[in-house]
Amino acid sequence: RTEHFGYFFWLLPDSIILNFVLVKRMRNLSLYIFSIAVCYLLIISLSATKTEWYDVPIIPFLSIFVAISLEWVHFWIKEKTKLKFLPYIFLIGVFAVPYYDAVCSTRGLKSMDDEWNVAYVTRLKLMTKIANGDLPYRNLKVILYVDNVNENNQDSYFYFYKMRDAGVNLTYRNTVSDVQIGDTLLVNEKPTMQLIDLSYQYHILLSEYDNRIIRIDGIKEQTDTAIY
Repeated sequence: RTEHFGYFFWLLPDSIILNFVLVKRMRNLSLYIFSIAVCYLLIISLSATKTEWYDVPIIPFLSIFVAISLEWVHFWIKEKTKLKFLPYIFLIGVFAVPYYDAVCSTRGLKSMDDEWNVAYVTRLKLMTKIANGDLPYRNLKVILYVDNVNENNQDSYFYFYKMRDAGVNLTYRNTVSDVQIGDTLLVNEKPTMQLIDLSYQYHILLSEYDNRIIRIDGIKEQTDTAIY
């Protein structure tokens, strides 16, 4: 209602009445797709884990369901009026605002240049270059994604396996505590880099925004600083 189906959510009650009462030729299809949407919604509602994108598979079904009723209204107006432009006025009135917002949203994504997104996109491009052989790093012994931060970077796993399938020698690590001297690390998170700064001497081989490829040269002497 608030994110993925906001414009047409309030048409659902009207669509239920129209599709199951008036639109007889499409009643079976309406019942089928509505049942799928309701069953899936019940499943994700009863699950222990709930995130905002779990309802995305429902949206195509609800869209078809609402579209059936809108089609019926469109042709009803066309049949009942002699003014040929009225059906088009109806369609423009229904879709003008969501279409305008969709265009603005797309333009906003294209112009997105804040620091987090630039670093995020750079990370994926960097890993793709390594997989394609555009960068000369074929023996990344350790690759770090997460280290005591609330970032799981699940999308990066795709590129991790993409690099591995391309023949890059990779070892995955989730902490910096088992880093060895001589390891070449791909570090994608600023907090992880800060932890490495505390404990290790290293040489930066490549740096793009928050993404680093570094070589561990030694271990710093620890005084009052905790070893992570």
